[in-house]
Amino acid sequence: MEAKWITSSILYAQIKKDSSLKKLDRDFQYPDGLYNGRITVQRKISGKISKKPLQTLLGKKRSIRFRMYHQKNSSLYFFFDPPNRLVNKILYLEKGKKILVWDPLRGILHKKEGKGRFCCVLGSGFHFVELVESSYELSYRKDRVAKDDGLLVPKIRLKSIVSSPFPRISLLFQTQSDLLNMNRPQVIDSYDAKDILRRSLYIFYETPVYNRSSRKEEVLSFPSLYKVVDLEQKTISVLEIQEYDLRAVMKSSLFDPLLINR
Repeated sequence: MEAKWITSSILYAQIKKDSSLKKLDRDFQYPDGLYNGRITVQRKISGKISKKPLQTLLGKKRSIRFRMYHQKNSSLYFFFDPPNRLVNKILYLEKGKKILVWDPLRGILHKKEGKGRFCCVLGSGFHFVELVESSYELSYRKDRVAKDDGLLVPKIRLKSIVSSPFPRISLLFQTQSDLLNMNRPQVIDSYDAKDILRRSLYIFYETPVYNRSSRKEEVLSFPSLYKVVDLEQKTISVLEIQEYDLRAVMKSSLFDPLLINR
């Protein structure tokens, strides 16, 4: 079913009344389990547009496969380059308050703190902080709520309270034509200190994903596909969850920071 932008006084009032960002964090939470997917990155070729077809202005696509284990407040990502070479392990602890990155090719362990949390993962447009259960409540405060005159939809403006290259973000809301889940964000725009738009994160819901347990595709209650348009890097990146297993057995040692390099 194709989504459409709407003006809704009910939605506007609901967003304006909600003084916390807890629900926003809940919308992006993953149930405990194993998730497999990929990140696809396409880089635009710099230079003049001229009269060349659009496809000739785009660089080659790069596909990165990932496996993610999630349990309670911890997540562990394995990233693989084709055909099956491990290129990164990322461990998130305490809902992303602690981020450890193991580079097996160089034998280096990184700790992502402060603005380092907003570095890009393996040259994609996704930041380290975006691959974990979102912590908007801990990172932002609501600045104001307004209606976007251009799109005729409610928009929340948030200001950062942590060290970030993006002191302001705006959330645009979209609704399905059946008016269900109409207070879920669909676009998150990030602005720099000069209030210039630098990147846009598009969030897609109700995309069918293969369930290993039931052996069939099912629609998830949380986002399963994200797209980032990064105006600084000139990249378009897509993160897609392709299959999941909520019955996967995970040992606690998976999330032991002392074992990340093994």
